[in-house]
Amino acid sequence: MHIPNLTAPILNPSSSIQKVLESTTKIRFQHCDPFGHLNNATYLSYLTNEREDQVASAYGLDIYEWGMKQGTSWVVGKHEIIYRKPAFYNEMVTVQSRLIGFADRHIQVEMAMLNAERTHLKAVLWSNFVHVDMKAKRPAAHVQELMDLFAKALSPLSQTVIEDRVKGWETELGMAKA
Repeated sequence: MHIPNLTAPILNPSSSIQKVLESTTKIRFQHCDPFGHLNNATYLSYLTNEREDQVASAYGLDIYEWGMKQGTSWVVGKHEIIYRKPAFYNEMVTVQSRLIGFADRHIQVEMAMLNAERTHLKAVLWSNFVHVDMKAKRPAAHVQELMDLFAKALSPLSQTVIEDRVKGWETELGMAKA
């Protein structure tokens, strides 16, 4: 069990904010179907777990510690995911994530899974997270400290529809069909 250090600062971004976060992870056997493909529902866990680790590393924001200290956290309001290529058992994959939108009470994050060489798109996930007061169980406004971080980390996209974004990724990667 992770025991948070409640005396340490919970938000400590470096002076230069990285907008596109990236990490690699290995696809595990227990998350795959009999064909060795990553189970569709499990993509959500891989992508959101990587995002959580990326944010903690890049911005010093541990969402569990934040919730314990501030009494607020984020819940999923909506997921949109498009699957393009399967991820396979034991494969190393790259996960990229970015904040693509934010407002007073919510954030929108893009998470993409690619092969390790970043030449094939496996899935793109757009998630809307609602900021909530954990005691009141109601949406809550972000504190100014978070709004300032979001303004620095924002990486807006020209596409407003996930299908268009996937086409853009595939064109960029040379995957577009002729």
